[in-house]
Amino acid sequence: MLRLVIPFLAQELVVRRSLNSWARKKRKVAQSAAIHLTKKIKAVLRAAFLITSGYSYEVKASIMLSSASM
Repeated sequence: MLRLVIPFLAQELVVRRSLNSWARKKRKVAQSAAIHLTKKIKAVLRAAFLITSGYSYEVKASIMLSSASM
């Protein structure tokens, strides 16, 4: 009976390790996507602030260009 159980447990361990590896990779992708989305939201909020502010168009354009390069 033990001879039947040990290979099954070993196979289960390999499957779990591969699933954990897959989950780690997906988590890293999700984190980088969240960071990218946060930067986009900040850029949109910055643009909305600049549009509603009293700065001249030249100042707004230079600030937008400098923030886009970040």
